[in-house]
Amino acid sequence: MRLLKQCFKPAQRGHIGLDIGSGAVKLVALRPGTTGWSATGAAWADIAPFDPEDKAGQYAHTLDALRDCIKQTSAISVRHVVCGLAGPDVVVRGFSFPMMPQSQIEKAVHFEAQQVCPMDMRSSVLDYQLLESATGEGQTPKKLSGVLVVGVEQTISERCRLVKEAGAKTALIDADGLAALNCLSALDDLDRYHTAALIDIGRHSTHIILLGADGLPFVRDLNMGVQTIIEQICQTLKSDPDTVRDRLWGASKKPIPDDMLMAFHHAARGLVMSINETLKYYASREKGQSVQKVYLCGGGAQISLLVELLCDALPTETAVFDPFETIHVDAGIPGADLLNTRGPAFTAATGLAMRTI
Repeated sequence: MRLLKQCFKPAQRGHIGLDIGSGAVKLVALRPGTTGWSATGAAWADIAPFDPEDKAGQYAHTLDALRDCIKQTSAISVRHVVCGLAGPDVVVRGFSFPMMPQSQIEKAVHFEAQQVCPMDMRSSVLDYQLLESATGEGQTPKKLSGVLVVGVEQTISERCRLVKEAGAKTALIDADGLAALNCLSALDDLDRYHTAALIDIGRHSTHIILLGADGLPFVRDLNMGVQTIIEQICQTLKSDPDTVRDRLWGASKKPIPDDMLMAFHHAARGLVMSINETLKYYASREKGQSVQKVYLCGGGAQISLLVELLCDALPTETAVFDPFETIHVDAGIPGADLLNTRGPAFTAATGLAMRTI
């Protein structure tokens, strides 16, 4: 199973991206054209609550949500999909080596993976992609740079089995962070910035993906997300999750009470601090090159309170990234309303659909 292929290079024909998260399954179908990308379908299905210790229950509920997504898009052919991995099941690292013979590269990458990956390489899948060297005409590159991805083999097998049981086939397994970055780089001109960051705020986790002038991505996963904030607010106010969720997303159409505002700022403090610490660490790692632009995506980017807080707290220009402000969405396609109202949450799925097979 190929885990990575041609980073940052969009597909030559349309594919289907399947973002299987811990709280929801999101599907995006795209078609490339002479004037850019067009969406041909989309779906969203929440995964029913489950006991974290009940792996069989988690699998069954995720399968139900996946089948629901495929049913929602029955008007299009959902056969081959590109899926992603995130969290502790996948590691993404950039590497840079002195120039060496082609025959030695794979061995060098494998050795590098052994040094930087916490998982057992004997039960993992490794793939890598070399990046083009930016050298002048007639000059010989002095180093080899690229991206390596390591995924847990058991998780990859389970993901493929899940998709097969839902009635589709897995064409490629990718890393969610790289897929989201792939989407951003395909739709926005990142060359304007020396360093840019994409922050994908999900239900249970947050992925921070940074891209510097060297073209090598830096990925950090935080074990906190929107649900973390909701649970802390509920604990503080003794309120129920549905009420808090409706207020944060504006579904209730009522002003947010002062006590909930205070509880929200307190609950979101940990996430904001962790994001800031990551940006500072990256700047020190890159010899003082600070991040020039931050893009927000994921379900958390739909919470105006959280977006406002991050715009105020982060030390650089910050904005929400919505792929479907650029990608054409015809009103008649399945899931058009989802893409028009929840676009930022479909960033990873969209990047997966852009992958080259």
